[in-house]
Amino acid sequence: MDIKSRGIVVIGCVFVVTIFSFRACAGDRAPDVAKTLGIGAVIGSLSTSIDFYGKLLDQDDRPIEGAVVTIHVRHFSPIPPFFMGTKYLSSKTGQDGIFEVHPGRGLDLFITEFSKEGYEFRSDMNPEHSFQYGGSGGEVVFVPDRDNPVIFRMRKKLQERTFLFSNRDWGLGINRDGSGEDRAYDFVEQKRTRPADRPPNNRWSEHCDLRYRATFDEEAGEWEVVFSSCGIGGGIFASPDELFEAPEGEYRAEWSFMAKDLDLPGDHFLYVKSRSPSVYSRVELTDIRATKEHVRIYGNTTTNPYGDRVLDAVDIPLESTHRYRFEKRLKSEAQAALREGRLPERPKMMALIEAAIRGEE
Repeated sequence: MDIKSRGIVVIGCVFVVTIFSFRACAGDRAPDVAKTLGIGAVIGSLSTSIDFYGKLLDQDDRPIEGAVVTIHVRHFSPIPPFFMGTKYLSSKTGQDGIFEVHPGRGLDLFITEFSKEGYEFRSDMNPEHSFQYGGSGGEVVFVPDRDNPVIFRMRKKLQERTFLFSNRDWGLGINRDGSGEDRAYDFVEQKRTRPADRPPNNRWSEHCDLRYRATFDEEAGEWEVVFSSCGIGGGIFASPDELFEAPEGEYRAEWSFMAKDLDLPGDHFLYVKSRSPSVYSRVELTDIRATKEHVRIYGNTTTNPYGDRVLDAVDIPLESTHRYRFEKRLKSEAQAALREGRLPERPKMMALIEAAIRGEE
């Protein structure tokens, strides 16, 4: 328990003992005694004045106007048992993306969320969101500065968003006895591609989008993993950044890395161009598990089945059961077209969503 937390506990215990003492000694007069001694004033003096100045930008450093900011402020409270309270506030960004917060007195301020249509709030883009205004024991205290507001970010979504295939439980595994063997995966059917020595089975796909191979180096005791795209004209583009439009060019025939346990490569976003006509996918590597006996690779996949490079999913504001049926229908239609070797027609998403909301799906 840190110094601040111990201090809060001690203060709480003192207030509890004090209140019970009031009641024991003063009986029905306890509220009057408490008022006379000014417990509320004592508690209030432990807080400090809070002001906050922030600025909201998109991923291209452009200010975002009209976004709603959700704020929590912690403060001391005279109400037992914990003598702590929270104020729930909101603000809105101006034309220059600036917003201000002046909630009075408190201990800490937390920026919990930003919201605006057409934008996405992501906590990983905003690691600095908690600000301390009071403290002891040498703790750093935040000092607001109107001329240097704290910068926050939201991601502006693409205007041409669409329905995408996604798989958040994607994973590949290679055991040591399979070292050096080529294997493949189908992003559309979301299945492994059938190995040449296996008979057809519903478990396997007959198409290949991503080829992969893991080879164990006996001398070094390490795994080398190689990814490549299937088919003519395909390729791999590796990047440290999550892109919402697949790159147009600069695809390589293959990409490799040394797989180390719990250690992601720097370029852990892979963009895959496969098939003819082309289909674009994004793979985010999220975890690597490697021992001398096997290597396991986990991640998330996103695929655009319509032949364009958009990898930004449209929002589908339907209740979960209806959304599942809606997405399943779109997925089945796209898969059927691709099995026939043709690209499906890109759906008019807003019209389909409005029809689904009216119950016309």
